[in-house]
Amino acid sequence: MFEQRQDELNSIIKIGIGSAELYNEAAEIIDSVEVIRWYQHQIYVKLVRTLSHEESVDAKEEDNILQKDSDGSALVALIAIDRSIGAWGKLQEYFPDKTNSILDILLHLDRLRRMTEKTFPDARNFKRPGFDDVNS
Repeated sequence: MFEQRQDELNSIIKIGIGSAELYNEAAEIIDSVEVIRWYQHQIYVKLVRTLSHEESVDAKEEDNILQKDSDGSALVALIAIDRSIGAWGKLQEYFPDKTNSILDILLHLDRLRRMTEKTFPDARNFKRPGFDDVNS
């Protein structure tokens, strides 16, 4: 699919039609694919870490923890899901003939996001040291 679109874009560029827009399109497609590939395994790994850590912390320990590690891992998974949804949405714009397949993926990601937010309601409030701390 990507190779076919690349060939189409190269053909259009060779004849000199709208090259700036085509370069932007190619860059957005490349960026979207890179985002999807970056996060595709990270979502799973972070959710497994989230669930395994959640089970290992007992109630007494939990009371003494300001921020739970499981919420931090859930936050990273949610960020990955959010960015993946954005990237798939961008690909859907450029590959309308793949809308059904992409919608299936988007639906799966959205369900996963909602389940994660329901299971870890404090995850979006987690402050990652060095990432979310703002020194004023």
